[in-house]
Amino acid sequence: KAWSIIGPYGSGKSTFALFMAKLLSGQPNPWVDRCLVQLRLVDPVLENRVRTEIVDSSVKYLPIVVNGSRSPIDLALCRALSRSISEPLLETSWAPDQFKVDVAVTLETLEAGISNSSKVLELYDQAANLAKIAHYKGLFVIMDEFGKFLERAAWQGDLPDLITAQYLAELASGPSENQILFTVILHQGFQHYASSLSQRQWIEWAKIQGRFRQFDFNE
Repeated sequence: KAWSIIGPYGSGKSTFALFMAKLLSGQPNPWVDRCLVQLRLVDPVLENRVRTEIVDSSVKYLPIVVNGSRSPIDLALCRALSRSISEPLLETSWAPDQFKVDVAVTLETLEAGISNSSKVLELYDQAANLAKIAHYKGLFVIMDEFGKFLERAAWQGDLPDLITAQYLAELASGPSENQILFTVILHQGFQHYASSLSQRQWIEWAKIQGRFRQFDFNE
């Protein structure tokens, strides 16, 4: 349940991810409806499968979108989680007050420069459980422009940020009852960001890449 979507600039990766987030959220959306009409014209078999397995089955996931940046990954993940429980246009009733306090305190700590990957992962595991209580199947976590995080890690010559992504991928792929779908979006494969790494660092980076099932995206 951890995937990397790789495709060139302008191929529509981010739009596709937004479509999946809206589709899996289970919320009525005119844009999604229009997309499905277009899909029926292009591939009626796939459109029927999407309607049967997702729309008509009422399967829904709580979307959390992480914007790519050159900040630490644990900070970016916590900021995205904070937005998902605070923005007025989003459905936030699934998150109790104590959870919101925990996220706010963790975010404050991370913004002060104190890394705490384990706490961020714990919050995501808790969020998945709370989402299930609120009748979602789990979380759908999208990290757009993931290459920016890779560029930062390569520039630093170390792997603490990528380890956070690896652990979240392992959490998504593990036996936990709290379901997490984790998708990262890149313009090129992991290896293209690793030219400046030593052989030892490259081996560790390859282990992280191996936690994701790769899909090549064509418009």
